[in-house]
Amino acid sequence: MSKSRPTQFQMKSLVEFMTKDPLLCAGKFNQNFTHKTAQKKWEMITAELNTLPGAEKSWDKWKKTEHLPRGLGGVVVPNGLREIPLVLS
Repeated sequence: MSKSRPTQFQMKSLVEFMTKDPLLCAGKFNQNFTHKTAQKKWEMITAELNTLPGAEKSWDKWKKTEHLPRGLGGVVVPNGLREIPLVLS
């Protein structure tokens, strides 16, 4: 894995993925949405994000990227459940 900081384009893509999947974004688990289901979804998102120019991370590192407060000088995108910081640099 190379760079650790995602590009602006990768972050925008991550925000798009998260806004399309409210269950994954909420992080609430139930009978129909289990930890395994969430992991599989994160693995699919990771495959997409790692094909873009910039950072290459494992699924659990991309999951943590969503929570990073670093560089919040830009935009915060509301997704209906909670707000995801979007790094603009």
